[in-house]
Amino acid sequence: EKENTFDAIFLDLPTPWLAVASAKACLRSSGRICSFSPCIEQVQAFCNELQEYGFYEIETYECLLKEYMGNLVNYPTPCCITGNRKVKHGSNEGTDKSSSNDMKEQEQETEKDQTDENSQAKKIALTGKESIQVRATRPLANIAGHTGFLTFAYRQ
Repeated sequence: EKENTFDAIFLDLPTPWLAVASAKACLRSSGRICSFSPCIEQVQAFCNELQEYGFYEIETYECLLKEYMGNLVNYPTPCCITGNRKVKHGSNEGTDKSSSNDMKEQEQETEKDQTDENSQAKKIALTGKESIQVRATRPLANIAGHTGFLTFAYRQ
């Protein structure tokens, strides 16, 4: 009675592979099946059965919920950004580069650093601080939880 009636079926069963034959009979062509399983062994058995019944594009995704904590953190501005450089533009001090190509590369790097310095100098002028405030995120130290797997496939 229910043959080829459904567009999709979702299974949350301890043995989803036992429902594949019935699910195939109920699904329309190109209908989707999805199963949630807490153990990878259940996923393997389910996927084997899906292949046996001709399902295609079988994909499994792990679902592990991790809670993250976000804080604003002040980091000191590196000296290369604030202008406290040891080697100045046009100086060979601290280098042993002698070829003209090496000198050009050094000048280009110095010009880029100066542009970055100007940008940071503007930030410092606005805030009066020589630090950068960023949002840092990390997972909580004690992650209590259990993983699970969602497996999707299409009926032929």
